[in-house]
Amino acid sequence: SVFQECHASDGNGGAISAYRWVTIQADNASFIENYSNSGGGAVYLYDANAASVFSSCTFQENRARWYRGGAIHAYTDNDLTFENTSFIRNMADKEGGAISTHRRSPLTLQNVDFIKNTSERRVGGAIWVSQVNRDEYDVTITDTEFTENASDLGGGGIAIIDGGLIQLNQVSFTGNRVESVGPGGGMFLFQNGAVRVSHTQFMGNNATYGGGVYNENTRIDIDSEVDLTPEDTWTNNVFSDNRATLGGAFSSLDNSYLVMTNNTFLRNHATETGSILHLADAAPNVRNNAFAFSPYGSAVHFVDETTQALADFQYNAWYGNADGDSTEDWGIVSSTGSISADPMFISSHTELGSQEATAQLTLESPLRDAGDPNLEDTDGTVSDIGYAGGPGFASGDGDLDGYPNRYDCNDADDTVFPGAEETWYDSINQDCGTGSDFDADSDGADHADHGGEDCDDTNPEVVEGCANDQEDTGLGEEPVDPTTTAPKQGCGGCNHPNSQPWGLLGALASLLWIRRRANPTLAYVPVGTPRGRHLRERARLPRGPRS
Repeated sequence: SVFQECHASDGNGGAISAYRWVTIQADNASFIENYSNSGGGAVYLYDANAASVFSSCTFQENRARWYRGGAIHAYTDNDLTFENTSFIRNMADKEGGAISTHRRSPLTLQNVDFIKNTSERRVGGAIWVSQVNRDEYDVTITDTEFTENASDLGGGGIAIIDGGLIQLNQVSFTGNRVESVGPGGGMFLFQNGAVRVSHTQFMGNNATYGGGVYNENTRIDIDSEVDLTPEDTWTNNVFSDNRATLGGAFSSLDNSYLVMTNNTFLRNHATETGSILHLADAAPNVRNNAFAFSPYGSAVHFVDETTQALADFQYNAWYGNADGDSTEDWGIVSSTGSISADPMFISSHTELGSQEATAQLTLESPLRDAGDPNLEDTDGTVSDIGYAGGPGFASGDGDLDGYPNRYDCNDADDTVFPGAEETWYDSINQDCGTGSDFDADSDGADHADHGGEDCDDTNPEVVEGCANDQEDTGLGEEPVDPTTTAPKQGCGGCNHPNSQPWGLLGALASLLWIRRRANPTLAYVPVGTPRGRHLRERARLPRGPRS
């Protein structure tokens, strides 16, 4: 079924509006360019008191002009499940660019894509959930991707308020953002009963507070009748390249149960402080995590003395954080088992540098078997530090090439593993390195036969263009007089501007040749996957078990 360009000018639900005791079972349906002047640009559900399931559906460019839920708004007593479904460029004036649920409405997402949805003036770029009755209604999200969604005031990807158990596994948040001043570029959590996040990636998200995640006040209501154990656990996750003013990767306020185990934090930014963690009124238990390559803003910042005194940091790895691992005034008190050596992430210890580091460890990494001795990897060894260690990450060798999945960038192909012989120009990264597969000499320029400008891909000193103080002569010859001219740098040879030209031909070539410069941009490419895909494809990592 296709619902397209349906309008509800004076009410809810541009295509479907269902009131009381109504359930929807939608399979392979498309909702495109529907419009509502109130809630639910495509679908509105009110007081269904039953389960509605949307399977293999597409919601694209629907809009709720003056209210919530660009694609769907569900109000009071709905039970919603979405599976194998896409939400693309939906928009709401207020909460929930794609989906909004309000009051006693559990939500389940399985293999759903949210791409470029927008909350124009409120929170929840893709999803807004507000249950009102904390502890009773759960949100479960698995195998789902949030990509380039945006909100004005908070939760660029999702915003969840007053929920019960919030559970995410195998989810990715990529390039989501808060446009104005607000928390949680990827995810905004507030006053939920329990939080459990595992095997999830937060990459390139942006907000004022908590570029990746903002998480506040996780606890059980005193008068709750629900049998729910309070917890706020984050295990086997990756936070990379997130940005904020405070708390580049993660900001937590008023959380007594915060536990962070076996996570990896790479290149997160804070323009003020707490490039990785910004913690206030909390009692964090932090172990087996890797904190690396934060370019500015101390890695961890405690807002108050109580948090600093209660913080328990054990067996973590710290490296390359430009402004220090913690603020000087309130540093980390408890830090048994810390490691400050180069973690040797794939490529971070090579000439490509930290900007190309992935979260995977090399076989020689000092983070291997260096975690809390009370935590074991699933192969029975002492836990590794970082996202691929501990009991939550299943260790195995699916392709039987001798490299466990923690270090094998493609555990389904026995020709791909760290240190394998690289076959250049086939779009596959056999050796689990990074960089373009069309740049064999790693000089930042692809081979001229494969869309680049490098005429000699065996020599990193030879690229198209010359050094800043040289001219590209355009001549395919070595300099006649090496004492007065520079060694060959460009495909046509290079010449110092003050040196003598190489005869009449050289003079004419120098006058007519258009000076060209190389652009040695190092592509941030996947390990073990074809080069040049979208960021969310490039950053995929070996996955552990679903919880």
